Amino acid sequence: MEAAEEPWSAADYAQSEKDANGILASCGIDPRPSGRIWLLRTPDRSPVGAFLDSLLESATRAGVEPMASPSLVEFARQELASAFRDQS
Repeated sequence: MEAAEEPWSAADYAQSEKDANGILASCGIDPRPSGRIWLLRTPDRSPVGAFLDSLLESATRAGVEPMASPSLVEFARQELASAFRDQS
């Protein structure tokens, strides 16, 4: 019998946010504002997961380690700027 998943408690959610914001801070990114629903749109309207997989594959090919780091943030910033610029 599979264990039933329980909803996150407020403490679980707070810890998850703290962990995520710590990763963002290590990359030089401000913390996520709390209480927001994030709606993401990719430049080519592809599913977000597929777009992110492609972005990480591109980073690897460019010699950028696909782990949270300032170098990956800069690579992603450049790639996204180019992709959205090419779209217009």
